[in-house]
Amino acid sequence: MASDAPNIPPRSNSVSATFNYLHLDADKVLSAFGKYGRYQMLAYMITTSVQILFALNMMIMPFITEMAKPMCDLPAKNENLSPIVNDGCHVHDTLLNTTIDCLSVNGAKYTYIEDKKSTISMDFDLVCEHEGMADHATSIFLFGGMVVSPFVSQLSDILGRRPTFLLPLYVTVIANLICAAAPTYTVFLIFRFISGVATTSFSMTGYVLCMESVALEFRSLIPVLGTVTWVLGYMLAGAFSIFFKNWRMLYLAASVPGLLTIPLYWFTPESLHWLLTKKKDRKIRK
Repeated sequence: MASDAPNIPPRSNSVSATFNYLHLDADKVLSAFGKYGRYQMLAYMITTSVQILFALNMMIMPFITEMAKPMCDLPAKNENLSPIVNDGCHVHDTLLNTTIDCLSVNGAKYTYIEDKKSTISMDFDLVCEHEGMADHATSIFLFGGMVVSPFVSQLSDILGRRPTFLLPLYVTVIANLICAAAPTYTVFLIFRFISGVATTSFSMTGYVLCMESVALEFRSLIPVLGTVTWVLGYMLAGAFSIFFKNWRMLYLAASVPGLLTIPLYWFTPESLHWLLTKKKDRKIRK
């Protein structure tokens, strides 16, 4: 340990040593290492940079849920049926002189005018009477965050900030990759919900870990990089949408950066405040 590091007293059975240990102030220890100490800056960079993934998760959705204009593709044998102008959801039955749903015709399917672009609305036929279902992808993500948020702080108090930050982070990456390959809209929604739960968990815990890992003098600067990472996430979502017209490739492009978080397992520190609370002697000295 560096010469200017604070002297953390070893555990001892003596009354004075026990008193000093129990009254060790985490904020004073952090300040003793300097405003820009290596431990503080490492925790700061890690916990704020991953917010890019949160921003990408949120801002990618308007690009992949864009509404599509369908056309009814009828089988050739149905000569008594004819498409309706400006209405791809229904067809006209000339024999019965009535209007029926496109998909009620055996062998009929939707085709889309925007053939150079793919969205989940096209891929999963979220059009006509199912048009509003595309918005569920965003709603269920936020719902997942709402469900887990009351329990995140309790879990981080029990398990520690580090595991409650890293595990949801990796779950987010896996869930997002599965979303990009989802075979059905139901599967997509299930893993969007899981992604919402995990993303909210690592974001909340990361903020706490950051606050507890930097010196008091530095805490007013925490929102600076946090704001930059969110804006960067917004910009990346827009840039990806320009280059990737297929929604699966676009979602994959927004998810792959999460793989860069794997090395964080070896670099993310535990909160000194939590270690002192739980009296983790060996880890405190480390």
